[in-house]
Amino acid sequence: MAISDPVATRRIVGLSRQQNPHAAIIVRTRYVSELDELRRLGATEVIPEEYETSVEIFARVLRRLRVPRNVINVQVDLVRQQGYRMLRGLDLPRQTLDQLGQILAATTTESFLVPQGSPAAGQTIRSIQLRRSIGVTIIAVIRDGVPTTNPSPDWQIAAATCW
Repeated sequence: MAISDPVATRRIVGLSRQQNPHAAIIVRTRYVSELDELRRLGATEVIPEEYETSVEIFARVLRRLRVPRNVINVQVDLVRQQGYRMLRGLDLPRQTLDQLGQILAATTTESFLVPQGSPAAGQTIRSIQLRRSIGVTIIAVIRDGVPTTNPSPDWQIAAATCW
């Protein structure tokens, strides 16, 4: 249901729920302030226009920051599952925040330049023990402009020749 009249929307949701207690009633509303009332009247899902725009901006910022798409999808789902409380300024349960942190920590991808004089230069991936010491997995190496994915543990790390 996507009607620009909030009074008519509330009435239709209430009547629809009376007519069919098992119907899936999905409603678009302009304002998040109508969210709780529409749910109380029987809406299965309420999509507030003002926050969906914010969610889309949030997702696009994360994409620009090169956050993996699967992580972005989880973030967006968490915002929606929590009834937009994150955007409404309401407290999220600690469990949700912990879950969010775990997801981000487990899937963050970073790029690093190995400078001249780095202790890692000249060593193999195995010998620097990044995975064991700090939980890092090297998924790709770019040397002389050529990318190599999933380098072997015996791959020798080289310092960058130019910046």
